[in-house]
Amino acid sequence: MKNILKRTKLNYLNKLLEKALSYIDNSEFEEAIEFYNDINETYKLIRSKEKTAGLIRSFNMYNNAMEVYIGLKEALILAKYHDMDALKHRLDFIWGLKDNMINIPSLRNYLETNYKYCMDVYL
Repeated sequence: MKNILKRTKLNYLNKLLEKALSYIDNSEFEEAIEFYNDINETYKLIRSKEKTAGLIRSFNMYNNAMEVYIGLKEALILAKYHDMDALKHRLDFIWGLKDNMINIPSLRNYLETNYKYCMDVYL
């Protein structure tokens, strides 16, 4: 019975990640965010020894993508209201994560366009 529950959790998480990453690949970031709580809660329920390298990689890719996307959304709002101190802090945070986005072309494009805009406002 335990093995069935483990496999069910793993299958469920893999399907969530697959769908969410598909949304990210298609630049549908808002749709991908909707999976955030389910993905993170399910991931916490799975013991470390049951997590495969592929699962960990997909989970980290998803979370990093969401951090960058949400950070950029915040930066765009801060730029709109000219909150320069907070904008600089948010841009520094995003800059630290940008290398994680090289393998996600849709997010890299979103990052390049919006980061440049925010930097132009900041400077």
